Amino acid sequence: MRFGQLGRREFITLVGGAAAAWPLAAGAQQPAGMIGGAPRSNAQNSPKIFTVGILTAGTPAMSGALNEAFERGLNELGYKNGQNIVIERVFAEGRLERLPALASELVAHNVDVLFAPTAAAVVAAQKATQSIPIVFALVTDPVGEGFVKTLSVPGGNATGLTTISVDLAAKRLELLKEAFPEVSRVGVLYFQVYPGVKLQLEEITRAATILGNTVESEESTSPEDFSRAFESMKDRHSDGYLVIENPMFFANRLRITELAAQTMRPAIYGASEYVDAGGLMSYGANYSERYKQAAQYVVKILNGQHPETLPVAQPTKFELVLNMKTAKALGITVPPQIVARADEVIE
Repeated sequence: MRFGQLGRREFITLVGGAAAAWPLAAGAQQPAGMIGGAPRSNAQNSPKIFTVGILTAGTPAMSGALNEAFERGLNELGYKNGQNIVIERVFAEGRLERLPALASELVAHNVDVLFAPTAAAVVAAQKATQSIPIVFALVTDPVGEGFVKTLSVPGGNATGLTTISVDLAAKRLELLKEAFPEVSRVGVLYFQVYPGVKLQLEEITRAATILGNTVESEESTSPEDFSRAFESMKDRHSDGYLVIENPMFFANRLRITELAAQTMRPAIYGASEYVDAGGLMSYGANYSERYKQAAQYVVKILNGQHPETLPVAQPTKFELVLNMKTAKALGITVPPQIVARADEVIE
């Protein structure tokens, strides 16, 4: 069970209040879960029913809780799927190469806003449209990746929230070393094709030099390659692991945490969902909160604001989450000072 008496999740509050809901038109549509659902308006003189497209890199099952958080954010602002808004969802099933076609599919359906949570989804969305507003939620470095001109004035058709994972990559290594000083060779699992990964690798390498660690990085490009990647890092005597987050890894986090556990060595991740899935520890922004806050951006845009003038929001709070069940299974003792600093602990 999870508890949070050691600290609460506190995140940046976006500027602006709740949006007024559109009147519910007579004979409202049934909720549309996928493309090809209800029409966008149901009477000639009724207010327009907006359509929001969600471009998800993962699977429906592994992305369900996050998409629910996004829809909950819309509901709290008066927008309900199938009543005064239609949500169209597409899923790449963890396959990056599917994103461009899925983005084009949403654009062809003339959605009013395209919610592309991850950097890989934003790349595909911006190639598909330069006019439809794009909102993101989990982008590492939106300026460095070319999605916006500046955080304060995005200047294009995309805006949203950043997780600042580049700066946190080194912090995760520091936490792993602080919790387990005996770790000397850190296996870093990554997939280079995703935006921001190169910068994170550089930060981890820099921090490892300062901490006296050796980095054994290993690229894994598909779920079928995970076993080989962990075997390779193990063969190079990695005694701790750090996983650089990306949508493909996130969609397959159950398998990744399982393989990490089989090494009987500590591992740290960038999102608490990995800890929920059985991982040992994570440090980063809360993904569900990011999704929920992204809904505020969507509503602002639907109510007439332009993405080029909506500043990108950065998190002000990061959570350390521990799984003591996993620690016990691994025969690992987490130092009391680390437990005391944790925002959440799974017992």
